[in-house]
Amino acid sequence: MHYIHYGRIGDIWKHLPLCSFLRNEKPRKYVETNAAFPIYELEKSVEQEYGIYTFFENAAKIPVLLDTPYYQEISKLNDGHKKLTSYLGSPGLAMHCLKDVTKDFIFFDLEQIALKRCEEYATKLGITTKVKVRCKDSVNGVYSLLPSLSSEDFIHFDPYEMWHKSNGVDYGDVFVEATKKGIKCMVWYGFYTLKQKQQVYDFFNQKLKSISGHNVRCIEVIMDIIEEDDIKVNPGIIGVGVLTSNLSQKSLEDMDSLSNALIDIYKGSFFGDYPGDLYKEELFYGENK
Repeated sequence: MHYIHYGRIGDIWKHLPLCSFLRNEKPRKYVETNAAFPIYELEKSVEQEYGIYTFFENAAKIPVLLDTPYYQEISKLNDGHKKLTSYLGSPGLAMHCLKDVTKDFIFFDLEQIALKRCEEYATKLGITTKVKVRCKDSVNGVYSLLPSLSSEDFIHFDPYEMWHKSNGVDYGDVFVEATKKGIKCMVWYGFYTLKQKQQVYDFFNQKLKSISGHNVRCIEVIMDIIEEDDIKVNPGIIGVGVLTSNLSQKSLEDMDSLSNALIDIYKGSFFGDYPGDLYKEELFYGENK
C-alpha cells in the first residue's frame, strides 16, 4: 500500500468538505481521479495524532462539525469514536454518502490492488453493480468521460500534480472543460512552502482565465509555521487547498463554515514541538476576482 497520507491533516481538509458537498449535491455519477483505498487501519502515528485524532477529540464539541457526514461516517465505523482504529478514504466515504442516491461510481487509479479493494468494499455495501474501476492514467480517462457527464454529476480531482500532462492535456485543462460543461467539480491540492503555494496559484490563475459564472471558489487551510522556501517539519502536508466549481450555494456556505471550525479546533495545538495553529485564505481566479 503506497498511500501513506490517510488520517493526516491533508485528508481532513479534503474529506470534511467533500462529504458535505456530496450530501448537498447528490450527484447522479461520481468520478474520482486518484481513488487509492476505501478503508485504512490507523497506526496512531504522530501525523495521525495531529490529524484525525486531534479532529475527533474536538469535533464533537462543535455542532457544525458534529453534523457533518464526514464525522458521522467515521464515527459509525469506530463505534462512536470510542476507540478510533479505522479510517475511510475518499472512495469509501463517497460510497457511504451516496450509496442510496448515485447511479454510478467511477474510480481511477494506477494501482490495481487499490481498485480491487474498492470493488470489494462496494460488494460489502451492496452496490457492486454501481461501481466501475479504471486502472489507467486519469487525465485522458476523465477527459474522455466528459461527453457522457452533465451538471448532475460530480468529479473529484485528487492528483499528485495538477500539471501532469498526458497527450498534451493536464488536469487543469480537464477541470476547465468540465466546469464549462456545468459539471460539479472539486480539486484537492497540497503544498509545503509559500513558494509552492504561489506556483499552484499561478497555474490555476492562468488556466481559469476563461471561466466565469461557474461559482469557482477556493479555500486554503495552512499551518502558521509555513515558510517561504524551507520545510522544517512535515505533518503530511503544510498547506491544503480545495478548489470547486458549479456547486450550490449551500455547499459554498458549508465550505466556509467548515474551514472556520477547523481553524478553531487547531488553535493552541501542536505537531510535536511545533505549533499546530492554522489559518485560512480564500482565493479568486481569472475572471472570478
